[in-house]
Amino acid sequence: MAFLFVIAFFQMGYTQQSPFSLGLQAGVSYSGWNLALVGQYHLNDFSAYLGPSISLNRGLPGKGPTGFNTGINYQIPSNHNRLSSLINLDYQFNFTKTGTDFSSVLNEFHLSYGIVFKVSESFSLVQQMGYGGHLETNKVGDSKKTFSGYGGLVRLKAGYRF
Repeated sequence: MAFLFVIAFFQMGYTQQSPFSLGLQAGVSYSGWNLALVGQYHLNDFSAYLGPSISLNRGLPGKGPTGFNTGINYQIPSNHNRLSSLINLDYQFNFTKTGTDFSSVLNEFHLSYGIVFKVSESFSLVQQMGYGGHLETNKVGDSKKTFSGYGGLVRLKAGYRF
């Protein structure tokens, strides 16, 4: 209910959109199912986003892994009002902390393609699919084990532009 009030408040009296938006991203990649709340800044056909993320299947909420999600989008110009596409470069950083040490650190980079559906002038849904690589470092006793590889990214995002 409060979310609808905030949307209605920001819609009153505005004829031009702000360069800021807020989005909720749910995706799956090498690190598992992740959820991120991202703030995004738009400039012409480009946008950049950053926000905290949590893993939904590795560990417990508040115990890890947690991290952040950031990236850059290029909105491909389109003649359609409601449907467009984008190219995305994404970076995810997740870590698990036990005591005072980091026991696991995971870095992921992906290049993806997305389809954007504008539900209204301010609200949009985005579906992305991409491919990239990961680098995972785990602390085992006094030594570190590092794993690297390639994998995909599938993500759904609901965003609101103020």
